[in-house]
Amino acid sequence: EKIVGMYRSVIQLLIKFSTSGAARFDAAWTYQTPSYSKSLILEKECRYFVEAFLNTYLGVEIRYADYIKEFEFLAEKALEYALPGLMHRDFQSRNLMLKGDLLYLIDFQGARLGPPQYDLAALLLDPYVQLPEAIQQELLTAYSRAFGTLTESSVDEFLQKYPHVALCRTLQILAAFSFLTRIKGRSHFARYIVPAWNRLRQQLAEPPCLEYRTLAGVVQSQNDETVAEVAARLGREAQRAERRGDTETRRRGEG
Repeated sequence: EKIVGMYRSVIQLLIKFSTSGAARFDAAWTYQTPSYSKSLILEKECRYFVEAFLNTYLGVEIRYADYIKEFEFLAEKALEYALPGLMHRDFQSRNLMLKGDLLYLIDFQGARLGPPQYDLAALLLDPYVQLPEAIQQELLTAYSRAFGTLTESSVDEFLQKYPHVALCRTLQILAAFSFLTRIKGRSHFARYIVPAWNRLRQQLAEPPCLEYRTLAGVVQSQNDETVAEVAARLGREAQRAERRGDTETRRRGEG
């Protein structure tokens, strides 16, 4: 009950960020794009997933171009009936700070105009926390109703759009964790790849994401044990690289 209560407070912060933030947001300050657009979804989430996770992390030899039609369909569904709002684009537990009874939001340099469902998905599907399904559904319902009441928008449309936007978020998370582990050598991200992978498999097995058959096919063709083994191996390699880096830093300091 305490956890759910805290998350309800976070949801109120998110709604305020999305609605009040959008009202006075200066799009000229945005990074990459002023809004969550089709081109951003295709390049920074779909292509990123194929190249960083499937190609580089798992070594799967597929071409992004072979999946472009389905990814374009996903991007269009994610933006269909777009509700106005300000999105943080990395609204997850490690970017929420608690001081006393007040919540603070950090790491908002990726903020832009976009669908509020994206940040909600980032919060509820957060691999760092792995909220139980029942709590996710409770919070999803609470948010959609509160947002609908505040903005006079359709709760049904909000919920219909949510799975598509949530799928985009999961693709981005897997790509980012893979890149940060394998390329950047950040070992602590490796342990969260498997939870994100499990979430992706679950999403693609449920409506309305069943329509992404091509993407589901390549995901289902991969072995869960292989994904876990690669995560463990790359995590160990990154840890060794981090230790070597610490040793070299100390050596230079002593010099």
